[in-house]
Amino acid sequence: MSRCKVKLCCFRDHKFDTCADCTKLNSCNIMEKWYTKNSKYSSYKKLLEFIKNTGYSEYISIANNWKKEFGEINEK
Repeated sequence: MSRCKVKLCCFRDHKFDTCADCTKLNSCNIMEKWYTKNSKYSSYKKLLEFIKNTGYSEYISIANNWKKEFGEINEK
């Protein structure tokens, strides 16, 4: 079983696809600790907010053009 608090909360407890589906994302203590744990994690906050605001389809269409596992989100 996972010990990751993000996975336990998001997947096991709430059955979300991602944390972007959570109405409490912006006030989540688990996510705030995770964002500050490692500098690369802070960029994930922007991605989750983008998904929350524009939806998964828009995110997927942008992410499909990335050359690496991570790319830029240019909000309109």
